[in-house]
Amino acid sequence: MGYQYIADVLTRKLPYLPKNLNNNPKITGSSTFKDRMTAEKVADIVLRDPENIGKIQKWLSDPNSRPTLPLIQR
Repeated sequence: MGYQYIADVLTRKLPYLPKNLNNNPKITGSSTFKDRMTAEKVADIVLRDPENIGKIQKWLSDPNSRPTLPLIQR
């Protein structure tokens, strides 16, 4: 599984994101960046990390997974 697959899955989920954020008090954090270029660079690094790819695969395939998935930039 590669970056494009993850991006496609997340894009399909994005239309629901604002509603989920507003309706789910368990979502307790988010990331902020000084500009879009920095945000995109960090997202690219995080989503290409093999360890994070495994975490994302497991999270997406588990219907009982938590509503958030913390990922760490290495």
